[in-house]
Amino acid sequence: MKNILFLNHNQKQCGVYQDGLRHMNAIKNSQRYNFIYEEIGSLEDHNMYIKRHNPMAIIYNYHPATTPFLNQSIFNEQRLTRKTILIYHEGYWADFDYYIHFDTTFLENTRNFKVGRCLFPYNKPVINPIIPTIGSFGFPTRVKKLDEIVKKVNEEFDEAVIRFRMSKFGGSINQFYNNLNQYITKPKIKLEIYHDFVGTEEVLDFLAGNSINVFWYTPRDPNLSVSGAVDYALSVKKPIAISDSSMFKHINTVSPSIVISPNNSFRTIMNNGFTPLMPYFEKWTYENLTKEYETIFDRILV
Repeated sequence: MKNILFLNHNQKQCGVYQDGLRHMNAIKNSQRYNFIYEEIGSLEDHNMYIKRHNPMAIIYNYHPATTPFLNQSIFNEQRLTRKTILIYHEGYWADFDYYIHFDTTFLENTRNFKVGRCLFPYNKPVINPIIPTIGSFGFPTRVKKLDEIVKKVNEEFDEAVIRFRMSKFGGSINQFYNNLNQYITKPKIKLEIYHDFVGTEEVLDFLAGNSINVFWYTPRDPNLSVSGAVDYALSVKKPIAISDSSMFKHINTVSPSIVISPNNSFRTIMNNGFTPLMPYFEKWTYENLTKEYETIFDRILV
């Protein structure tokens, strides 16, 4: 089989890293191509793995902030002897031969391909909390609008548990989280915040323990890729509520709607259950993702 090298950076507390690792875990069992995964922290690592594996193509899960030792001249050198592919996240950071988008709404062309999302295997029994439990998770930034989640729970429910798992934070973000209790005016609404970085299984268990998982991001540039956090929530088959941010353009057309609005409350979305999202759950599997990657490389490596 033809060797295809998948290079990821080695900073685990990063959405770019996690997306790349997840896709590699899905496609590594391909029977058509030998996808090889390596993590790099230096140019020496980069050169060593290319020499070791001598791939016909390299997939770069590249972001300039996490691998500053890579640049256009290095990519150009590799393009002389093999195909180079960029996993697109927030921009065309450099010129590659091809680009792979994790956005199922992307319109493909001769150099840009799209693949489906990649859900996690999760087979534990689903437990529905007795008290309405509204959760969210991710990397801590103000664009997640957790204050709006707290306000809306306080508005809709007389008794509820709000649970946030937002990894490590500090400084002004830390103060922002400490102030979230100010939006709670009812004694039976409790706020729980966890900020330890945990593995995939623990994140999935956390999301599975909620009645509904909410992602209320601010508007973003529509050219950006879509949110990876939703993949975790879809994997545990619990109801999901989203804002109208373009980060959720890949799931925002389902019916009944899961988009938060004055006429579509947390309670309504929660009561509608997971049924609106079931088609995505059934489609975005490891097997289908592997087939999509194989189809792309059938076209690239002609």
